[in-house]
Amino acid sequence: MIGFYTSIVHKGNTLLYRGYDQNGKRVQERLKFRPTYYLESKKLTSKYHGLDGTPVEPMTFPTVKDANEFEKLYEGVKDFKIYGNPRHVPAFIQQHFPN
Repeated sequence: MIGFYTSIVHKGNTLLYRGYDQNGKRVQERLKFRPTYYLESKKLTSKYHGLDGTPVEPMTFPTVKDANEFEKLYEGVKDFKIYGNPRHVPAFIQQHFPN
């Protein structure tokens, strides 16, 4: 799949991907995406930190729907913060096209 994308759209529990592979061939796929959020960690030596310096640990969800349900479940809960990108298309692009 990796080459470059021309369009990525969130549709239901998948992402619709259009682009070109590394050989210049046009590709169009329906992709399952496993979103990752980050939750506050008790470990002070965590590999990951939020922008505010808080140590965090990754939590990867099996589907976009599961990530959205988790986010809604904890929405408004005092002293519970979810770090990461809740917008799944930009998160996919950051993960698969880091440069």
